[in-house]
Amino acid sequence: MAALRASEKVANDAKAAADLAAPSIIASIEDRMAAADEDDEQNATHPVPACIPRVLRPIRRTHTFANLERDDDIEEAHEG
Repeated sequence: MAALRASEKVANDAKAAADLAAPSIIASIEDRMAAADEDDEQNATHPVPACIPRVLRPIRRTHTFANLERDDDIEEAHEG
């Protein structure tokens, strides 16, 4: 009977220690989450506010990647 009581006491002590440690574990997780949120906010790209006027620039084509020339092979396949 003494061994049973001793094992119950050990189990109760372990549960009490876990209950005391839980708030500090949760607090450390919350601190890490808050730090990650701050990093995300600092590194985020935010759109330019609408109150700041945009500079109007003409659109100029600098180069194109499209091949706009007609391919003779495709024309021949459609014709024949």
